[in-house]
Amino acid sequence: MFARKTDDLRVPDFDRPVDGGGTERRDRIVNSASDAKGGALGASMQWDHGYLGASVDTYRNDYGIVAEDDVLIRMRRDKFALAGEWRDLGGPIRSVRARLQATDYQHQEVEGTGEVGTTFKNKGSDGRLEFEHAPLGDLKGVFGLQAEHARFEALGEEAFVPSTTSDQLALFAHEELKLQGASRLSFGARVERHRIESEGDAGAADPKFGDALSRRYTAGSAAVGGVWDLAPAFGSGWQLNGNLTYTERAPTNYELFANGVHIATAAFERGDAELGKEKGSNLDLALEWKSGHDRLRAGAFVSNFSNYIALLRTGEPDFVNDEGEAFPVYAFQGVKARLSGFELEGAWRVLEGARTVDLEAQLDAVRATNRSTGEPLPRIAPLRVKIGAAYGLEGWTLRGEVVRAQKQDRVPDDDEPTAGYTLINLALSKRLAWDGNDALFFVKLDNLTDRLAYNAGSVATVRDLAPLPGRSLSAGLRVAF
Repeated sequence: MFARKTDDLRVPDFDRPVDGGGTERRDRIVNSASDAKGGALGASMQWDHGYLGASVDTYRNDYGIVAEDDVLIRMRRDKFALAGEWRDLGGPIRSVRARLQATDYQHQEVEGTGEVGTTFKNKGSDGRLEFEHAPLGDLKGVFGLQAEHARFEALGEEAFVPSTTSDQLALFAHEELKLQGASRLSFGARVERHRIESEGDAGAADPKFGDALSRRYTAGSAAVGGVWDLAPAFGSGWQLNGNLTYTERAPTNYELFANGVHIATAAFERGDAELGKEKGSNLDLALEWKSGHDRLRAGAFVSNFSNYIALLRTGEPDFVNDEGEAFPVYAFQGVKARLSGFELEGAWRVLEGARTVDLEAQLDAVRATNRSTGEPLPRIAPLRVKIGAAYGLEGWTLRGEVVRAQKQDRVPDDDEPTAGYTLINLALSKRLAWDGNDALFFVKLDNLTDRLAYNAGSVATVRDLAPLPGRSLSAGLRVAF
């Protein structure tokens, strides 16, 4: 169980855009307060050849929308799950695993007057059945099926997506072949059948979604990958990982049918009922080394999409609502795209014994291009560098890190660059035993120097309203039962 309550987040002084143009000086993110609580409970029975378990999970959160000063989101989510496994069956099928889950989600947009403006509901269920076949020599694997059903309802004048029903049925298989030493080869495939039905303007007082409409998709994915033990050539601890994948994804209900102001992004968002499947291929490679507490990793990837579904600004005149508020127009579009990037990381223990000292470093970058226009894709993280050190003594760990994000100026013409920033974070933790259970006590001090920073991955309409948190202190106790 947990409970967490925050006031509006404190940030270094910044110029917050206001309606009608201009800015105002602020030291807090307006309407960013939240009040969250939740918990989970589970139980299981185990026997020699399997188990059967059940769990319930609940979550409540009342939080503000930074793009609307007087709107509160009242959210609740309840989840129930069953899972079981039957092992050692003999014959061609060695084990069977099953999972069933039901989720009930709702959030209400509460106006400053206390009235509920719009209610969003999403009730869904999904099940998965997985079979592990007997080994075929050094080949091991599983196959199975998965089914999902979801009923989404949007009730109220400010709904920007119509009520929809979604169904999905998928078949999948994954195999792994053991090679020499620790090397192995894996491959898998998945085919999915999707149906998404929109009710359109059925019963709507303000028609904006059109007639009822149904879309169907068949999406397929395949992957081959491997782990190669390089010990014979490079020494102990070295390995090379690689994966080549082809994926297809059916559009979501909002990518297809959205047509209205989305208060969370302060933008008018428009879907496209004629969108095709998202299609792309990806290649990633990583060279890794590990020896005790020391490790190194160098990885790179490249993804090419013949159809990448992105939320892009259209360049149309702003949409103006009945209150005279203007909202930029964005649309979900399928474009050709290429994404590539790399990551370097390492950790070294420089002092071993009663006292320990560890050094850590990480560097990563992503480059994303809309190949249909030649422009960069929006909302991409900049090059980031992190350097840290940790000192350990008798279960206590003192950790410090410096995080540097470069300026992100590789943006489309309708976006603005995001300034770079440097943050310093500190943390103190203690591992201990609590009534026979493992526990971790921690205190964290983030953004020690109280630097003003913005997230390049945020939608432009919200980015300037919500800087990253300023100097903040948090403490907690985490117990594993």
